[in-house]
Amino acid sequence: MMGKNDIVKNSLYIHKIINVIKARIQNSHRLLHTDNRHSDAFVYILAGSCTYKFDDGFAFTVNKGDIVYLAYHSVYTMHLQTENYQFIFCDFEFNEASDRKSNVYSPKNPSDAENLFYKLLKNHTSASKTSFTECMSILYRIYGMVLMTSHVTYIGTISENRILEAKKYIDTNFKNNSLS
Repeated sequence: MMGKNDIVKNSLYIHKIINVIKARIQNSHRLLHTDNRHSDAFVYILAGSCTYKFDDGFAFTVNKGDIVYLAYHSVYTMHLQTENYQFIFCDFEFNEASDRKSNVYSPKNPSDAENLFYKLLKNHTSASKTSFTECMSILYRIYGMVLMTSHVTYIGTISENRILEAKKYIDTNFKNNSLS
């Protein structure tokens, strides 16, 4: 279950695009650490595999075709699983800086996602008068793709609090050895 302030449950608006790059990390940098992300980011994995481990213990592994959402202010370590990790990366800002959780999403059609990220990259480097508008449109399509691929079921606050209370009761009153 994702956090209450996840990008999937909020009505967030993209405030600004900071940068769009295509990059590669070679095997010589197998472990990379980020102390405090300066922005939100969507990352499309072009090749390779990498495990992201966050300061709260949450971890996931990404592969070719996945989209990663990296939350503003997140702290994480990347551990490359393959020698050649390639991606298209888009730094941007949502309209608010509330706590959100980073996650990985597997689009139903990875080639559509890849095409969108390449279009975003191309338009971001364009000198066209409409390039900013086109970039925002493409980024919203990517955001929509992430929303559609997330398999989150909404649980109301009252129900969520009852579930958490029940979990706390179970954790407090039942030990693994008492169930045998």
